[in-house]
Amino acid sequence: MNECELTAIHDAAARCIECGICETVQDEGCGCTPGMWGPFARHLAEEAARGPIDSATERLLFTCSLCDGCTQACPVDISAANIVREGRRAFHGQHSSARERWRPMMVDLAGNSFARLRAWRDISYDDAALDPHQPCASLFFPGCTLSTYSPELTMATFDYLASRHLADGMTALCCGNPLWGLGLKERGDTYANALSERLAMLGTKYIIAGCPNCYRALRQSQANGLIAKDIEISALPQVLVDAGARIPAERSIAPNAETFCVYDSCSDRATRAFGNAVRALLPPGSWREMQHAGEDALCCGSGGMVSFYDVSVCQTRRTRCVGEFRETNADCLVTACVSCTNSMLRSGTPVSAHHYLELLFDTPIRWEAHRAASIELAQSDERNGMPAGLNDPILP
Repeated sequence: MNECELTAIHDAAARCIECGICETVQDEGCGCTPGMWGPFARHLAEEAARGPIDSATERLLFTCSLCDGCTQACPVDISAANIVREGRRAFHGQHSSARERWRPMMVDLAGNSFARLRAWRDISYDDAALDPHQPCASLFFPGCTLSTYSPELTMATFDYLASRHLADGMTALCCGNPLWGLGLKERGDTYANALSERLAMLGTKYIIAGCPNCYRALRQSQANGLIAKDIEISALPQVLVDAGARIPAERSIAPNAETFCVYDSCSDRATRAFGNAVRALLPPGSWREMQHAGEDALCCGSGGMVSFYDVSVCQTRRTRCVGEFRETNADCLVTACVSCTNSMLRSGTPVSAHHYLELLFDTPIRWEAHRAASIELAQSDERNGMPAGLNDPILP
């Protein structure tokens, strides 16, 4: 990896004023401990150049949630997440075999965990992006987690959009975000270009993003020239608000909940496109705010694919978030991201946590079915070995 590929690292090393604000964010929020990003970037640049990246630096890189809390607080706009992505990229360049740990999140390959779980559970969609003969001007893009964890909720949402002529089709393809997060920039860019070609083939001019991470990643791909800039990208909850949808007072999910706490996804902190719209879907004045909300939101524990490195770090983050929710005394924790919902439910503390679409369509995510399928698939791989074709590209 040459010096010109360490842009964010060198930028931080040169511009950091060492004010210590990012350390305060780390202490009060995510619990990451790189210290001030300028000194860390200078150390990282040296290790990336001369090699190897040592175990202490490696741990800091792969326990960062990429939540951008440090970036949000930085007075000189240093991107902490970009430093980590470049650092991970440098690490993989020095230790190419180490990336096998994250193979399930390599969404450009047929063997990614989302595609395999959908196949194992016999979940299939009329996927517009995989059918070159199906024009689709407006596309529902639910994201990997929603389309994998809950086909029922995915289809309930698509049926609602289609019935109002808001979406012509949908796709279960990934936005590519995990690849960039892992530091696999070239593969992420290649995947985004292939996705862009599919969108052009479909004639897609409008995307409804169902996931905060997808919304951010697709818009960033546009900014980087990887996806056509004339495609309009909207956040699903705002589309639902504009269509007149509201969470009903009478429902079978959290039926007695009168007060709600919206858990803001860290990927939504810059635009609040999801968090604000989810609040608008709830009964007026029914929500209470966590200490860390909006641009100050905490990572739920699923960010940065840290669970593949040290799940105990994720558990600490989950516990903290649930603790803040309980302090609000709200009846129900509402999320805009399925991964956030999953994290809250796995905190080890009993909590009423639901994705807002569950409440809106009164359709539960069948968590036990998903987790049972995950275990069965892992056991099958252990008994029979990994099947062929896992390295085939999702988008040839």
